[in-house]
Amino acid sequence: MSVSINRVPSLSRRTAGFWTRAFVVFGLAAPAFAGCSATPDGGGGGTGGAAANLTGGIGAICKDGGGCAKGQTCRSDTTDWIAHNQCTASCATDADCTGSYGSHTECIGANICVAKCLDNADCPTGTTCNEHGWCGNTGPGSGVPVCSGSPTPCSLLDSTSCATALGCSHTGDCTGASTSCYSLHDSYSCSSQSGCYWSSSSSSCSGSSSSCSASSQYSCTSQNGCRWNERCSGIQFETSCQKISASLCKFTAGCTLVPQ
Repeated sequence: MSVSINRVPSLSRRTAGFWTRAFVVFGLAAPAFAGCSATPDGGGGGTGGAAANLTGGIGAICKDGGGCAKGQTCRSDTTDWIAHNQCTASCATDADCTGSYGSHTECIGANICVAKCLDNADCPTGTTCNEHGWCGNTGPGSGVPVCSGSPTPCSLLDSTSCATALGCSHTGDCTGASTSCYSLHDSYSCSSQSGCYWSSSSSSCSGSSSSCSASSQYSCTSQNGCRWNERCSGIQFETSCQKISASLCKFTAGCTLVPQ
């Protein structure tokens, strides 16, 4: 009997300890389970509710200037198409966004808070994870145009387009036949011609004029008989207009915005 009495309290303490630990674990895990719920597949975009909750509504699609949480605005940008028809808030630093809307937000160069992402699953319904790592509004019905066309080769660009096309640059070559020194009959034209020398005593020009092989436009055009042929060379950084965001489309020659 004494053995039985001594063991029962010990068993009770172990049992009590087990259930105490179980309740603690369950209590800690309960909030995590409570936050999980099945969401329908959002197709090409985010899954919606769960993603929107993580960002306090930042990045959600909105229409006609309304439909956003308190403190947020429905952004309209028909110039650069950045976060067009999406809920945003003004910011100067990432802390302005994360402090109010959580760690899944950030402040971008347009000084607005957006929803950060690694893939579409991180984004609010109807938005997609863009190449900059935040959820953007795009696709049919979004009101945001898409970049279409084919980038024009640098060699076919005019001077103005070449100057703005990423990957292209102005180059050229010097061609022609430099004028002979003996064909120059005054001091100025003789002295200006590379390779020629003016003789004051004989009032004549002599020497051997440099060939038209200058590497710069100034040196080429300074040589009588030579001409500079300008051209655009290089390879455009972007190889497909479809991969370019609406805000950068205008900077790639050959690409244009097409309404959706």
